[in-house]
Amino acid sequence: FIYMLREIGIRPEEALYVGDSYKKDVVGASKVGMRTLLIRKGADKASFPLADLVLTSWQTFANIVI
Repeated sequence: FIYMLREIGIRPEEALYVGDSYKKDVVGASKVGMRTLLIRKGADKASFPLADLVLTSWQTFANIVI
């Protein structure tokens, strides 16, 4: 995560890492100080405490972003 941030030239607190794996995406990104968004069917925020945001579908994400 740190390497990626350095390559794009931003600080961790300026980034939002979006992924569908709690262990691979959210845990790692949050450990370096990035905000995180987990996209996972049937998920709820209470089950994934390190995720800043939890959405249940990529379509929901697309509707918000686009």
